[in-house]
Amino acid sequence: MKKVFALLLCLVLVFSVTGTFVAVEGGEEQYQQEAFSVVEKNLITGEETTKIFDDVDIEELVDEYKMMDQQPDYSREMITPYNIIGDNDLQLIEDTTDWPYSAVAFISIDWPGLKKSTRGTAFIISPNVAVTAAHNLYDADLDLWAKDVSAFPGMSDSSLIGDLFDSYKARVLGASTDWIERGDDNYDWGVIVLDEEINISDIGLYFFVEIFPSNPPANMPITVLGYPNTGSLLTNLSQHMSNGVITNVFPNKFFHNADTLHGSSGSPILNEDLEVIGINIANSSPEFGNIGVKIDTNAYIHIYNTVLNYQP
Repeated sequence: MKKVFALLLCLVLVFSVTGTFVAVEGGEEQYQQEAFSVVEKNLITGEETTKIFDDVDIEELVDEYKMMDQQPDYSREMITPYNIIGDNDLQLIEDTTDWPYSAVAFISIDWPGLKKSTRGTAFIISPNVAVTAAHNLYDADLDLWAKDVSAFPGMSDSSLIGDLFDSYKARVLGASTDWIERGDDNYDWGVIVLDEEINISDIGLYFFVEIFPSNPPANMPITVLGYPNTGSLLTNLSQHMSNGVITNVFPNKFFHNADTLHGSSGSPILNEDLEVIGINIANSSPEFGNIGVKIDTNAYIHIYNTVLNYQP
């Protein structure tokens, strides 16, 4: 997980936007999403392809994918976010057989050359598509795609259960061009197309993503599920949950005070309806909190376009 200097990050957050404000009738300004592009890397053929979404596509695609994203009623009793954070809020999930824990995956990432293997978190949104942080898939500093990514849904090294499911290999990786070309953290989301279909009976449900609210309430409760590196032989590969609130909101990112560690990159950030509204991307500081990238319109379109294009 990338370390970010708090002051520099604040400047980036304030002045970075994935769209423009345009004048509308009545003199008010309205936010308008701009065209964007994504790059896919096929790990089998080595081919890279670029897809451009223009501003006409965007509004139509959001409506189209909203029709796909028909979620069942979730039980809010499974997870209860709260806004009292102690010294360490990481809670071990000993039994990951139930959703939503079963649809969160530990990911192991291998890189070409001298870069060492890394770890992270992803979450399953369809039979063969997972979502994570883009920096788990592409190292913008080294201009380097991962050569192999393995996902382990519901993984646990708890003594109560063994690994729940087989591992799944990535066959296609996808990330925003803005991340690949500039390493812009405002676009630090990525998608993984798996080489095999995950049976829904194995994980109960897939996650649903929702566009981050335009006017979130103050101290909005959130939950983070992931695989932080605890440094413990007993829990290092186990899933953990942390609860907190959103503390500051910027155009593309937000700060939150749920506890995370290295390995939490790519963790889903859930609202009270258990929808994914953001992706954890970085540790920051006790003063500013940790950092999530929003599921904005661009991320939403990229995610569901991938689901549609790679239906089993």
